[in-house]
Amino acid sequence: MFQLFAVPGAIAVATAFVPPLAYVGLAAGAAYGAWQWRRRSRARSVVLRVSSRELTAHEGRRGLARIRLDDLEDVSLDVKTIRRVVEGPGAVPGARFIDSKMSLDIDVARIALVGGGHTVLLNEEYIAHMTATEQLGKIRAFLRKHGWLPFDERQAE
Repeated sequence: MFQLFAVPGAIAVATAFVPPLAYVGLAAGAAYGAWQWRRRSRARSVVLRVSSRELTAHEGRRGLARIRLDDLEDVSLDVKTIRRVVEGPGAVPGARFIDSKMSLDIDVARIALVGGGHTVLLNEEYIAHMTATEQLGKIRAFLRKHGWLPFDERQAE
């Protein structure tokens, strides 16, 4: 958020003493802020498309994967357990780190497409396990609507 508002604010302050220039500076700063906002929001979303029994995954303009549904074996979670450091209860902010403790175990995950002899991660960073599980269910339901079955269910038929 700092990056979105720092540049427009700096431009507005720098041009505040010349009123006609201040309006131009404010408009330029707002345009820059809107451009940054759109660029960040688009870059983080992964779009899945199925066409002719082929799944394509894109993140912004960058293609992540292109896998035939028959070769896609599973959509799974890559889970990692972490422990965060928690500050102590001290009244002095600097002294809180002296009495720091480890929190309970927290699971974080990211979604992976498994198939064709390789694994493709849909997102680089780990997210909350509950959020990843919800997104995993949506992706699997989407793929099932297009006729995909996990590898273990194909063997049962």
